[in-house]
Amino acid sequence: MGRVLDGQSLSKLYRTVKLRSTPELSVTIQHLWLWTGLVVVAGEGT
Repeated sequence: MGRVLDGQSLSKLYRTVKLRSTPELSVTIQHLWLWTGLVVVAGEGT
């Protein structure tokens, strides 16, 4: 499958979203960020 986004573009997107997010949204983004990382690692493991 491969990565849809590389680490650099993910970081850039993350910073952009974080700047305009509320605390509640920020927590949600962090959970999504962690979950995405787990999926990427799992995808590379197969």
